[in-house]
Amino acid sequence: MKNINKIILGILLAVFSVSCQNEYEPLDEVIDVNFYTSFFSLTQANINSMVGKYSSFADLSQGALTHKWEIVSVDSMSFLKGVISNKDSVYDRFVVSGNESTDKIVNILYTKPGNLKLRLHNTYRDSVAIREMVWDATRKKNVYKPKPAVKIDGVWVIDTTFTVNVYAIVEPTYIIVQNGTEVTNSDTIRLKVSESLTFANLSLVGKPDTRNWYFSVLANGTSTPVNFKESDPANTSTVFIPLLTTSNILTFTKEGIYTGNFSVTRTATGATSSNIPGSYQTVKIKSVIKVTQ
Repeated sequence: MKNINKIILGILLAVFSVSCQNEYEPLDEVIDVNFYTSFFSLTQANINSMVGKYSSFADLSQGALTHKWEIVSVDSMSFLKGVISNKDSVYDRFVVSGNESTDKIVNILYTKPGNLKLRLHNTYRDSVAIREMVWDATRKKNVYKPKPAVKIDGVWVIDTTFTVNVYAIVEPTYIIVQNGTEVTNSDTIRLKVSESLTFANLSLVGKPDTRNWYFSVLANGTSTPVNFKESDPANTSTVFIPLLTTSNILTFTKEGIYTGNFSVTRTATGATSSNIPGSYQTVKIKSVIKVTQ
């Protein structure tokens, strides 16, 4: 009897299974448009980076008929391919030719400064919308708003552009003036005690916000930092404070051989996409300054 019941149960399950398969209707294909970037940014704007750095862009869309990344700033950006590790700091060997890619995830190297652009172009069989950040004049802030696809030649098109504000590496640039004559490239500048030189900061590349002049004096076989301050004209302070102003007239009140360095800094404002990347460079002042009585 048990065997007969098992046979009947098996037949019923088989019939039910076939019936369910015949009545099954697949769910509609999921169609969606979305993206992500290595800046942890969900917007196409307010992205900052620096020359020599790279970032990743991922198309997370589903159900696209076609998909394409396109480099718009062709002379300032390149695609990278390969396994890039945290130890890599120069990426030339990963650069590949071409300005278009159908990869879902792309790595972009920035080779020049400026407002660089990367385009995402997808098509769909049904209407979709992408989220874009726009300026709301009434609320006086950026807000997210949906941007619907446009129907072109029977398909729905999403065409959006990512803009990355790429900063240059800062470059220290200066001049030295003695009695109205520029002496920046002189190997040796000779002064008498209490005479002055003008050191002027001309650094513009990379938009530095801080500049420092550092000096040391060699006297009696010992090199010590020199603290040039208006409040301490005799240079008697033992605390070394670098000069921060754009142009400095420095009076040399002690005998000795002076050497110096000049540095500029762009201060980093944070780690998110909308914050400014930091940069620091220093150069040795070419001239040796000899001060005698």
